[in-house]
Amino acid sequence: MILLLILFIIVSVICLALTAYYSIKGSIDLEKSHYYSKDHHLREAHKWLTYAALVATLAGVFLLIAGFVFFFSVGLETTAIPGIRNVPFITFLLLFTALLITTGTFHSLALSELKKSTEYNDDPWAKKAFSDAIYGIVLGFGSVFGIISLITIITVSKIYFFHHKAE
Repeated sequence: MILLLILFIIVSVICLALTAYYSIKGSIDLEKSHYYSKDHHLREAHKWLTYAALVATLAGVFLLIAGFVFFFSVGLETTAIPGIRNVPFITFLLLFTALLITTGTFHSLALSELKKSTEYNDDPWAKKAFSDAIYGIVLGFGSVFGIISLITIITVSKIYFFHHKAE
């Protein structure tokens, strides 16, 4: 279980780093657009991608700090199998999930603004930013799926071992 949690942290940090990268790359691509100063929707998409980069970076920092605090100061044994009695770990997962959903939502808002732009079809930089925002959504919501998978694996393993201990 401990290795599973460490693997989860490593993969989540990589996903968050890539999410932040694509958010920043999309923001920079929009600034390179010739229509950026004229098109309100491109500027709004830039804003949402910048917010997504900020939240993804904060979520990554939060994950690293909380991971070290929970796993090394509280003890690996107490956080290895989350349960109702392990409130700090559950709180950590819920906050982390909320940050990932927020990042994905900001990417979705950026996509919406890009599609509203009248210059989108003529602007290669807006199309690149659109692709970057899609990558950010996939990575952000993919990490949420990873958290759900982690909780499912841990819960099923707890039920399995509990029933086999009873026999």
